[in-house]
Amino acid sequence: MKQIDESTPVAALNLLQFSDLFLGLIAKAELNKEKEQPAKSQPERFGIDGAVETLCAHGLQTTKGSIYNHVSGKTIPHHRIGRRLIFDSNELIEWIKGKTTNGIDSDAALQIAASARRKK
Repeated sequence: MKQIDESTPVAALNLLQFSDLFLGLIAKAELNKEKEQPAKSQPERFGIDGAVETLCAHGLQTTKGSIYNHVSGKTIPHHRIGRRLIFDSNELIEWIKGKTTNGIDSDAALQIAASARRKK
């Protein structure tokens, strides 16, 4: 039997040979894709540029200057190693969650409802 490879005409293959060739090509393509694009994971700890990227990626558009202001006011979680600022990704994400609200504040909603009842 003739050796089947990528140069064999598709018309000369039976269904089983075609499926074997096709699956082999897909497997080879997936291996090449994994080699070309190594997994890029974000480090757990990073500097000011990483903090800006993390905050922006989670919907909080910010700049280095605003982060420095938060650091000086001690309102953002950070660590110092000498003069270098270090941020932890998990701490920043928790900080963002603490800063955001899920709609109307319950106290404000109660005050609005009470005001509406008084007006009737």
